[in-house]
Amino acid sequence: MRENGHSFPQIAKVVGCHHSTRIRIFNSFKKTGSIHRKQRTGRPKQINERGERFVCRVARTQRLYRLKPIANEVATCFPTKNPSMALVRRILHKYKMKCYKRKRKPFVNLKQRCYRVQWSRILCHWTADQWKDVIYSDECRFGSKNDCKTFTVWRRSEEASNTDFFSPL
Repeated sequence: MRENGHSFPQIAKVVGCHHSTRIRIFNSFKKTGSIHRKQRTGRPKQINERGERFVCRVARTQRLYRLKPIANEVATCFPTKNPSMALVRRILHKYKMKCYKRKRKPFVNLKQRCYRVQWSRILCHWTADQWKDVIYSDECRFGSKNDCKTFTVWRRSEEASNTDFFSPL
């Protein structure tokens, strides 16, 4: 319409927008040849997609790592990057990985089970007099508030819901 001799206010009335908008679009078209705005620049990402996948791989393979060791491992493998703990947390949350509290569960392997069965077979024939010499104790661990031995594990939410051994923090 502008090339046909119409003014900006006339074009604005026909199209239904402010005439300054029409001027801006027309000038942009003259400069770039397109009415679309250029993609804005911004702060470049500190870690690219490959680095993000690496962060998730470290969290999956070393599940007991906290954020700082994961960030340190990324910094050793990508020397130009020095990610913060907040960045590592954002990346893990982007890939739906959360920190869960690990429940303590005693691990009993096959060898230990065999020893326990042998031990119980020996002791099942003891008399009451032999059991009188045994001292029973209840082992408890006491500590200060900051001395807790809870471990956290990085898992995806669907992994945590399928197992009974983990609960969310």
